[in-house]
Amino acid sequence: MTKKEFVEAVKLTVGQSSVADIKSILKTPISSQSDEKSVELSNWYNKLSLTDKENLHQVVEKSIDMCLFGTFCVLDGVRVIENNSNKGELVLEYRKDGNSYRLNEEKGLYLHDIYNS
Repeated sequence: MTKKEFVEAVKLTVGQSSVADIKSILKTPISSQSDEKSVELSNWYNKLSLTDKENLHQVVEKSIDMCLFGTFCVLDGVRVIENNSNKGELVLEYRKDGNSYRLNEEKGLYLHDIYNS
């Protein structure tokens, strides 16, 4: 798996599916899994105008986009998660058929740059 394939897979399986899941839950919460707040949000959402719903969808999409970008920055090591001078290193590898591929190597194109391209 290449860096680009990994980023595209995360976009699809995390980003796009999260947007779809949130929209679905807002329209009709799953009754067996619904908590009181989900039902309240669904009732509020279903009273919104079409324009307001579309605006909310854009906010959800932008929020998930920024979250994924930030996650890739952390994986790339350009956004720190430790507040001390002795920082560790995150190593992201994809392993398949006895082969190992480093996806967040220090040199080359960063995952967050691929995500934004």
